[in-house]
Amino acid sequence: MRDLKLGILDRADDDIIDRLVPFSSDDKKTKKRILAMSEKKLAELQSGSETASNEISVRGVEQYRRPMWYKPLSIAAALVFMVGGVGMFTFLNRTKGNQFNDPDQNNAAVTTEAVTSETTEADTTEMQTTEAVTEAVTEVQSAINSHTFEEMKSIADELLPYWIEARNLYSEGYFEKNGEQLKIWSSHFNKELIYYKLKDTRFTSYDELINYYSTYFIDPVSKFYCYKIDGDDTSVLEYDENIHGMIEYKGELYVHEYLTPTVPDYSAVTPISEKSSQVREDSFGWERDTICQPGDEYLGGSGEMVAILKMEFMKDDDGIWKIASCQASSTEKDTFYAESGSSIEE
Repeated sequence: MRDLKLGILDRADDDIIDRLVPFSSDDKKTKKRILAMSEKKLAELQSGSETASNEISVRGVEQYRRPMWYKPLSIAAALVFMVGGVGMFTFLNRTKGNQFNDPDQNNAAVTTEAVTSETTEADTTEMQTTEAVTEAVTEVQSAINSHTFEEMKSIADELLPYWIEARNLYSEGYFEKNGEQLKIWSSHFNKELIYYKLKDTRFTSYDELINYYSTYFIDPVSKFYCYKIDGDDTSVLEYDENIHGMIEYKGELYVHEYLTPTVPDYSAVTPISEKSSQVREDSFGWERDTICQPGDEYLGGSGEMVAILKMEFMKDDDGIWKIASCQASSTEKDTFYAESGSSIEE
């Protein structure tokens, strides 16, 4: 067996060494260190093997004798290539690992997490909104179910007469024109204003009137406005730019001579249509439609008209149903039946 000497590389041409540059460091010390390791590895691999012939015969061409250092140099180059390959593989793995720690990648992860968080929060908000709407609808439906048509109709029929009464309090029938009067000179209007004393024994003063109608109205004060005269001096109204519908004088109530038309007692007239609206646990709307009574100057005064009363009822703090508001209007029968989709009654 023959030991292969790699020392020949020390005497090799520069082009031989340059071929190893791609596989080694630029540092000369590093080159020598790699070469020494290659020699050691080669010696271990070649120990115990037979001496190989350095001559290769090829037919058809002239014989060519490779240099003695060719084979060990090839083996050394292969080893250097392997070492460089392992190093490159390790470097690529590190690079690949660093890609996952790249700031852009981290930012993308944070952004994805933020978007996911926002999406989850948006989904949660949408879910809460949906639940709130569902709960509100359920509450309304529950209120509708708890207030039957008959119950709401009963409340409307019971309270409607008190609205009609309060509405007619400023009309003839609740006082006597030939009865006691209160005359007030108005310099603003340059005329004498006449007020008639109410003859209702249920109340004489404004406080008594409010106390009485508070049983039936949520806010009777907004329904009835009264100007109170302190003492007996009516001259306080001489330059007043307003004509008050009701005044209190010496604890008595008086209404102005410019009276409003009387509204017939439609609570006693059979309705042609009734329906509820905006039903809640503590309130609901009610529409009551009837044929206008003859002589009704307020809503039309003709049997060819339909009187429409739109009322709202609410519970007070004690849970008692009262009148919140009422609006009276009228329309022609043909128009009413066309809008309601019903046929005209004969």
